Amino acid sequence: KVDELLKAVNPEGDGYITIDEFYSAMKRPGVEEGTSRLRDIFFKFDDNKDGRATKEQILQGFEDMGIEVDDEIKEKINKLDTNNDGKVAYQDFVQNQLLTKGVLK
Repeated sequence: KVDELLKAVNPEGDGYITIDEFYSAMKRPGVEEGTSRLRDIFFKFDDNKDGRATKEQILQGFEDMGIEVDDEIKEKINKLDTNNDGKVAYQDFVQNQLLTKGVLK
């Protein structure tokens, strides 16, 4: 399904999508359900379910999932706080995950 989606939203056919293509793809029927795993993970961190989690909540969530939190992970989480308010937005979290997996460029 990911390959089909990439082909549908990536006219260049280079296997990567831009952020505009990403937003277009997210509007397609059924795509939101496909990101449910990332949403479920993020909202384990987001106590009040407002779409934003503190960096501390995310780090604690990783530890609770058995992931060793090292300096590299802390640095990545800090970069997700794009407006330096101490919180990470759900959109930034998803975008980062897709960048990390090479789906976005």
